[in-house]
Amino acid sequence: MPHSQHTTASSLEGDLVWCRQMQVSQDEFRSFATHLSAAADKVKEASSHIDNELAVIDWCITQNIDRAHTLISQISSYAAERFDIGGTASFIAPDFGATPQAWLQKICYWLDNGAYEDISQELSRLPVEEFAQWELRAVSVLEEVGTCTIPIFGSARRTLVTHIQTRVYEALISGCAQLARLYYARVNEPHLHIASWHQRMDHELRSTLLERQSQVPECDPSGHADAHAKNAPHYHPIASVGSLTLSTISGQRTGLHGEPDHQWNLTFNATEPRVCNWGLFLNFDHTGGFATTDVETVQFAVLDLLHRIPAGRVIVDAFDPEQLGDSLSFLFGLGPEGERIYGDTVRTNTKHLEQLLTQVEQHIAVVTQRCLQGQHHTITEYNKAAPEAAEPYRLLLLFDFPSGLNEELTRRVSRIAAVGRRAGVFVIVVSAQRPELLETLPWLPRNGTPVYSAPEGELPPHTMDSMGLEHDVLLEWTFRPGTAPTGQQLEVLLRGIRTQLQDSPPADHAPVSLADIDAARLVTADTHHQVALPVGTAVQTGVPLFAEVTRSIAANIVVAGVDNLHTLTAMLTSLVLNKVDTHLINFISANAQWEQLLEPLEEHGLTVQRAITLDSTVESFLKEARARAVEGRDAAPQFLVLAGVHRAKRLDPANRATTVSDMLHELLAIGPAVGVHTIMTADGLASAQSRVQECDWHEFGLQVLEASRTNDNQLLFEDHIHAFTQQVHGFAPSEPADIERLINTVMIHSGRK
Repeated sequence: MPHSQHTTASSLEGDLVWCRQMQVSQDEFRSFATHLSAAADKVKEASSHIDNELAVIDWCITQNIDRAHTLISQISSYAAERFDIGGTASFIAPDFGATPQAWLQKICYWLDNGAYEDISQELSRLPVEEFAQWELRAVSVLEEVGTCTIPIFGSARRTLVTHIQTRVYEALISGCAQLARLYYARVNEPHLHIASWHQRMDHELRSTLLERQSQVPECDPSGHADAHAKNAPHYHPIASVGSLTLSTISGQRTGLHGEPDHQWNLTFNATEPRVCNWGLFLNFDHTGGFATTDVETVQFAVLDLLHRIPAGRVIVDAFDPEQLGDSLSFLFGLGPEGERIYGDTVRTNTKHLEQLLTQVEQHIAVVTQRCLQGQHHTITEYNKAAPEAAEPYRLLLLFDFPSGLNEELTRRVSRIAAVGRRAGVFVIVVSAQRPELLETLPWLPRNGTPVYSAPEGELPPHTMDSMGLEHDVLLEWTFRPGTAPTGQQLEVLLRGIRTQLQDSPPADHAPVSLADIDAARLVTADTHHQVALPVGTAVQTGVPLFAEVTRSIAANIVVAGVDNLHTLTAMLTSLVLNKVDTHLINFISANAQWEQLLEPLEEHGLTVQRAITLDSTVESFLKEARARAVEGRDAAPQFLVLAGVHRAKRLDPANRATTVSDMLHELLAIGPAVGVHTIMTADGLASAQSRVQECDWHEFGLQVLEASRTNDNQLLFEDHIHAFTQQVHGFAPSEPADIERLINTVMIHSGRK
């Protein structure tokens, strides 16, 4: 099978769990869309009755208008005929400020010109009376005016006429008010009815959707035991982080009967049933991690990833400045086996974080050069191609971000977040606000709107096609983290992970030789201020470790408890490759094999001298350091390498005022600042210390490579400056040809050959 086809097939296999989960979410959304479409069909069906309803409303209003006109006309006619009382144009109505006829004409004029607001304000000043009630009063007035007996003479006649006039004027004024309301209703009532219909449809639509319960259950990391086969050779770094819940549906319904389109918006709060859920799974190869406001989201994702990926293939590095490690307590139930995942400590201060970021950056560089080699896009692809040498994924957890970080550290974290994903390094950040420098990561605020750009099909749609009367429907989703297991559920989950760790031996990368080292890794860009010397490889990860030697801190090195000539040879090779002036003083007994390794180094600048005493050697280097300090010379670095210093004889004549230990103490103290550094190897830390007068051993900025008490094949690399200890493998035996190859490679690339 061609490589490309193999990669595709493997990707499908590795994405099987993700594909199944996406299928569940997509099926859920299709079901929801079908339900919404059915509800929209009911709206469409209901809209077909609107014209009939409006026709009925118009008929009723027209009937009332005609009835009002008839009663007003009849009352006016009888009043004029029997009592000589004028009609609507004959008197001023106080409420109208004009004759009823003139006022009604003004209302009609406003109607013709669309001044509906003026009409509404004018009518609001008048008392409200139902038409039926007015009709009864008007009929009563009509009967009285048309049938009452009129006295011929005297005060009785005048009294009756005054009474009839009052009742007629009241009926005519209120009748004109009724006509004005009816004229306005004939124009406005269809608007009100359609608006009311839309509101009713919105309410029914919302109720219909709430009746539908989401078919996607809340994700449960402990429930994925059958999601993958235990003997699968590899897995993608895909983790469940929670779900996206439909929180708002909005759209625009086509207007009816000439009305404008109706804008509708349905919101569902967290206490109501979930209308539609979409399980959110992040492929860290694509996202590089994520940022969130919620610690529980981190716990949920980490537990899910640990459960999905075989034991020992996920390493967790945490920085927890505020809670001092408690944020990682959800993993402490793993017991001693948990240290294979999160190490023996949680970083809590800036110095620890600086060291951690340096390790991570070195790891990224090594994985990129040693594993990816331009052939694999991600470490996942590399692990598929070489499962027997699979590299673990690393999760960099930063709680309470950006607490404990300065501008430079934040920039480094941003860089790791951007480029680390290819090397299997994923950054997970807990922050109250979305970090500006980490915008490459998905932002998942609890009960907030996520910010995440993903391939099509990985996230739920934000629009749906028009349905019947609807234009495109807009969907808004809220992120809700999965509920991290607690109590017995957490105990069961951790027990399963712990059992896997117990059943699988710890990853123990074999020591590498110089033949396995990329020459570029041994070359320092600026050796004037810093030189990186290889000390071995990390036992758990196989990542090469370097002692960073500078002029201020971490300035000298002691290799104790083991002569480890191959590790010392690697350091010497790096110094030669960097063209650093190096003097090796060899106190070790004749060792033909090691001396053969030194030959190509001597040919390219290494000075080798066999010695018995320290006097002259230390004294000459001390003089150089003193001269540089007095003259203020910014000279190139110089290294004094004392191999097997415990075998050196200290011959201090009685007449000598300054002993060798005094001189060595001074050299270690003042040398680094002027570029004179010392490397010592001895059979033990005590032997090395015995060559220096009593003092604070750490004041020299020492980095110590010391034999492990439990495993003679392993060493402990301790950086006293950063209080950092790492278990490492020293270098395996090399051949002179390996050194020649490294030297020739560097010379060719640098143009020196």
